[in-house]
Amino acid sequence: MVGSISDSESKTFDSFLLGPSVRTLWNCEFPEKGFSIGKYSTVAGEQQQAITEQHRLAIWRGTGAVEFRNALGEYIPQMKRHGPMNFFPAGIVPAMRRKRQSDFILFTLEPWFVKNVSEQMEQRPTEDLQLNEGFRHQPLHQLTTLLSIEAAQGGMHGSPYTDHLMQALTMELLLLVATERKPTRFEKSGLSQPILRRVVERMQDLSADLDLKTLASEIGYSQSHFLRIFQAATGQTPYQYLLDLRLARAQDLIRSRRVSMIDIASTCGFSSHSHMSRIFRQIKGFTPSEYRRNL
Repeated sequence: MVGSISDSESKTFDSFLLGPSVRTLWNCEFPEKGFSIGKYSTVAGEQQQAITEQHRLAIWRGTGAVEFRNALGEYIPQMKRHGPMNFFPAGIVPAMRRKRQSDFILFTLEPWFVKNVSEQMEQRPTEDLQLNEGFRHQPLHQLTTLLSIEAAQGGMHGSPYTDHLMQALTMELLLLVATERKPTRFEKSGLSQPILRRVVERMQDLSADLDLKTLASEIGYSQSHFLRIFQAATGQTPYQYLLDLRLARAQDLIRSRRVSMIDIASTCGFSSHSHMSRIFRQIKGFTPSEYRRNL
């Protein structure tokens, strides 16, 4: 199916790219087969660290379009030339910042589809799929180009052609992981992705009154140990991370123009409208009201 994005597809899209965006340029989904292909256009802005249930391969179009935040909290340019790839395994998607509008092709792979492909390989990779940012790989580039053309033209060569290319693309990804696998910052931190995912999901309930003790006890760690490994894994303290979630959610609600500032402050976990305004000015350099007026 190719066309404009539906409400359900929009939610899937927003779970990968939190923050303002221009929707689908085209989209082709095969849910029963375990994969999808789409072309999207995003506006400048920051995306908070997110969680995804699917594996995702993104090919960005544009020069210097995206910066990823490393374990030290620094934004590092990854898109220095047209076309580098980024692979995000199911789990944590790192925070990123887009300095200008940019387009990208997104391939989404269900874990069960990847597993089925792996089981057909003579030499199966022994490692799990890992985060790989800003890389180039000629076989993958050729396959993604063919698949993008096919999807954009509505699948003119038929389902077997698309299936074959997606199988080949997935095998190349698995082989790339097997030969270039490196320890991730999550492994180095001692905080596994499942545990981190559980903590982040807890933090995304912005109405909850969370503190360091509550979050640490959630996973059975001492406060000092949890603080250390969370910062090593995300590049932020739990407080900074939670504050970013609140600010991002508040900005989304402010853009809707249908919710009052008092209600936004309450929904996003701020103690009052004035508290939200003060934090906005400290972090963003403007108040919520100024932000809404300038939309």
